[in-house]
Amino acid sequence: MQLAPANLVHETSTSTGNGNLSTSAVNGKQRISDAYGTGSTPNIFNYFISNRAAAEWERGTGHMSAVGTLVRDTVKEGTNGTSAVTFSAGTKDITVDVPAAEQVVYTLRNRLTNGSFWVNQRQLSSVGDDAYCYDRWYALTQTASIGVTFQHTIQNGWARAIRLTQSQASAQRFGLAQIIETRDCWDLRGSPVTLSGMAQCSASTTLRYAILEWTGTNDTVTSDVVNSWTNGTFTAGNFFNSTSLTVTATGSIALTANTPTAITELTATLGSSLGNVIVMFWTDSVQAQNVTLDLGMIQLEKGTVATNFEFRPYALEERLCYRFFWRMVAGGNNYVGIAQCYSTTQAVGFIGLPVTMFGVNPTGSKSAASDFITFSAAGGDTTLTALTFSAGSGNAMRYDLTVASGLVAGNATILRGGNSNATLDFSADL
Repeated sequence: MQLAPANLVHETSTSTGNGNLSTSAVNGKQRISDAYGTGSTPNIFNYFISNRAAAEWERGTGHMSAVGTLVRDTVKEGTNGTSAVTFSAGTKDITVDVPAAEQVVYTLRNRLTNGSFWVNQRQLSSVGDDAYCYDRWYALTQTASIGVTFQHTIQNGWARAIRLTQSQASAQRFGLAQIIETRDCWDLRGSPVTLSGMAQCSASTTLRYAILEWTGTNDTVTSDVVNSWTNGTFTAGNFFNSTSLTVTATGSIALTANTPTAITELTATLGSSLGNVIVMFWTDSVQAQNVTLDLGMIQLEKGTVATNFEFRPYALEERLCYRFFWRMVAGGNNYVGIAQCYSTTQAVGFIGLPVTMFGVNPTGSKSAASDFITFSAAGGDTTLTALTFSAGSGNAMRYDLTVASGLVAGNATILRGGNSNATLDFSADL
């Protein structure tokens, strides 16, 4: 999860034991509570504690419940492993330190794309089972469609979340999943990985999550991984499908209503036969109408410890999403491309794609042919009666347009949006 930065933070403590530490200010340094505030939200900052009088140290994440009271929420390593050190007498230095390995920015450490949920090209208000919604993420539902929107600034450090709403009158289970392309996960064969993130639900419930391996043909994945929503055994052939699917690890956390919660980190070692990695989150029990589930800061990374959530620049995250889906918003009078007329009613052109898209042949679609116009030989606007796509590659798509009349074979024409509804979608999602 994302931990906020601050300047030269240092306090000391003479507390003993493995519980909370009472802290005191250090001249010339910022107090932890001044940098990060106080409250009950866990895992706000990184800390490092070292006892001057003994060979005792500890690194983890924590929060200040009050000025001068450090709560050690998650111990990551120390002289007592990943358990809280029972400190003996002596002065302890407490600093806010981040290991060098976690200070490298924009490393693509997070193997998931759009784990922050900022990119939302489709702009859907509802989504059905096994269908994409926010870029790279697809919904899974027990019986019918759910609502999809977003939330901003759930708490300090958690800036954006996808919100799934159980919109049906009949209660149902629902969730969200992402498939990682083979090229972006093959190097993880035989390696440990850790899944982390933030969640919030409007009702008290148990959230489940899983790390799955697709062992069939690379990048030809059965995306609906659920065999039986009512089966409480979370293994292949029971809750999950059994064909070419390995259930590497599952986890769960009890969510208190309307309380932002860091999920319990899930660590697993991937097998040597994986073709793709899939992560999934879902509600353990059926949820009543209008129950909402917020997910954000979702990260899957190599290693046995969850590091700070990797916030990538929006422009970079967006381009990573373009590899699988790109929506061109033509709008009113925005130019799409130049075409060559080959009759009085037809023309052919191509659209260059913003990145090399996944696979050999992305698919193209449009809002409606009548949303687009082209120039006639007389210089006026002519509304399209048909617009089709074919002969695509990873870099461009051919389009054929049809109008009632007005074109001249051999001339060029320009395709553009005719109204605010005009959009073109190019998809290569797994």
